[in-house]
Amino acid sequence: MRPLLNGGTLGRREQRLWARICEPPSSRYPESVANALPLPPPGFDDLSPEDQVRYVGSLWDRIVADQDRLPVSDAQRALLRERLAAHRANPSAARPWSEVRREVEAALAKPGKP
Repeated sequence: MRPLLNGGTLGRREQRLWARICEPPSSRYPESVANALPLPPPGFDDLSPEDQVRYVGSLWDRIVADQDRLPVSDAQRALLRERLAAHRANPSAARPWSEVRREVEAALAKPGKP
């Protein structure tokens, strides 16, 4: 069993699924699909870091534009079930996003922090 951040564990089946998810794309797809496009695309390395992030963000926006078509793996479903069960078992452990965001912003605003 592999420990999870929330104290749970992954069984052998879930470990195999996560290992499959984490494989490099070239090992999951036929050679023609894995090497269809150069990575990164031409000119990407010439962009500033800010423009690289914007580029990746725009790609992500295109991918998630139709979320109903995005595949959800068995491992992702298992993780969602685990997190939902943990929340139902202890709903008071949840914190509002606004509170978490304030803490993150305060930590980043401290001198010496990135």
